[in-house]
Amino acid sequence: MNLWREYLLRYRPVAGPLALTLAAALAQSALTVPFVLTLRHLFDTVLPAADRPGILRAGAALLALHAAGLALALWVRYRGLRLTKDVILTLRREWLAWLYEAPRSFFTRTDAARIHASVVQDTERIDMMSNALIAHLLPAALSAAAVTAVLFFFEPFLTAILAAAGPALFLVSRLLRRRLHERHERFRATFESFSRGVWFLLSAMDLTRLSAAERYESERQEARFRTLRDASVEMAWLDTAYGHGQSFLTVAVTVLILVLGGRRVAGGASSLGELVAFYFAAVLVAGYVRTALGAAPQLISGARSLRALAALREEAPPAPAYRGRLTAPRLGPVCLEDVHFRYRDDAPLLCGVDLVLEPGRTTALLGANGSGKSTILHLLAGFYRPSRGRLTAGAAGYDDLDLQALRRRMAFVPQDPLIFHGSLADNIAYGDPSPAPAAIEEAAAQAGAHRFIAALPNGFQTLAGDRGLQLSGGQRQRIAIARALFRRPELLVLDEPTNHLDEAGIEELMDNLRRLPFRPSVLIVSHEPHVLRHADEAWRLLEGRLAAEKAGAQR
Repeated sequence: MNLWREYLLRYRPVAGPLALTLAAALAQSALTVPFVLTLRHLFDTVLPAADRPGILRAGAALLALHAAGLALALWVRYRGLRLTKDVILTLRREWLAWLYEAPRSFFTRTDAARIHASVVQDTERIDMMSNALIAHLLPAALSAAAVTAVLFFFEPFLTAILAAAGPALFLVSRLLRRRLHERHERFRATFESFSRGVWFLLSAMDLTRLSAAERYESERQEARFRTLRDASVEMAWLDTAYGHGQSFLTVAVTVLILVLGGRRVAGGASSLGELVAFYFAAVLVAGYVRTALGAAPQLISGARSLRALAALREEAPPAPAYRGRLTAPRLGPVCLEDVHFRYRDDAPLLCGVDLVLEPGRTTALLGANGSGKSTILHLLAGFYRPSRGRLTAGAAGYDDLDLQALRRRMAFVPQDPLIFHGSLADNIAYGDPSPAPAAIEEAAAQAGAHRFIAALPNGFQTLAGDRGLQLSGGQRQRIAIARALFRRPELLVLDEPTNHLDEAGIEELMDNLRRLPFRPSVLIVSHEPHVLRHADEAWRLLEGRLAAEKAGAQR
């Protein structure tokens, strides 16, 4: 119930336009009154009198009223769409902000394909539910109620028969709702499995081929395809059966009205015009009822998506490591002071680490795999906060600093950098909506990437391919370094730069970094001892503590 309350509260900012839209739907149903009166007048007065001009006038009036009703219906539909799309836009915007605030641990332990499916597919189902609720169910329900009230004024007996169909329709809806829910739940689960399967297929293409596992993977995907097919058929069939059942009941009621009304006309209790007018209005009411009840599958599916999104959020309540708002004029020295850290219930990984990254100096951090080097980088980036101790930048602690402003002064080059499917220029200038071409070229030259880019037929407009697969490992590394240098950071962190660069490449890069006009602090993280000769100072991480090493300038 709280989920529905939270969902409906999203319409509070648009309560005024929503009320106006529903009022227009009522105005559309109010046109039924002159339409019914004109129709009754046509059959009771104009036709018996053979009044040909009157027939034309009545026909023109009916056509004008119908056109006005269609115009109002079109406006109601448009406004309903705009309202629901604005609400869904806000929902998706909130999810984007939530994802950026969610702890990094949430993404490391949660299947990315599941997050993708929830954010994309569940918000789309909620969009469809919102459209069904605001643009269909509410206007149709109000219109049905309004027209029924008008009909009761003209024909209480036949209106009572029409109203009596309501409980029967509700009962059928109630009986099928549980089965609808079960089928929609199964379809959602199988579609999520299908989505994850396709995600894995695309991301593991090389693994599948190199393992000669095409047949194995095809059989796994085929099983998902078949399960999805069966679930889709069952859901679509039950949705159709539900719609046809509602349609049969409404048609049965209108036929009953026609039969009973015909008997009343034959007995002289009603006129032919009254019967025709009432029957026409009853058909309208039946259409409104079918529209309202037809929204049930979308409501069921959307409600399940509301629960799924809520469950996902509960797994990782947003908890930014830092909430400061201070923006320092310069980064200054970045320091770790008596930093201790552990991952949840694991053994302590860092035990009293002290490290100072001075502006303009190069620091090397060595250590074996799993020693905690990457953890220090995550702490520097503000992904985690230490369990004891603190980090500072300049004279301010991380607790006081605006984290985004802090990160804008830093640049991190991971050992496995992300190169997305776009041009090389787009990859280098990522984050800048209007980059200067000269700045892109300068960063590429500083990273040693300019030569191989210039040799490409399309130069900086060459597409990198998905995950940069059009490039070699060294080229991807240089593009990532160029991206970092494009930002002109005050702190540059290179994580395992020797993985994809040979010794000559490392020498060229370090020489370029020493000649940078903005002279950042540089932290080189590696397990290779030969990086020491490029550093002003060096440290080795052993059993959670730092031990000094002789750097190149000290040898």
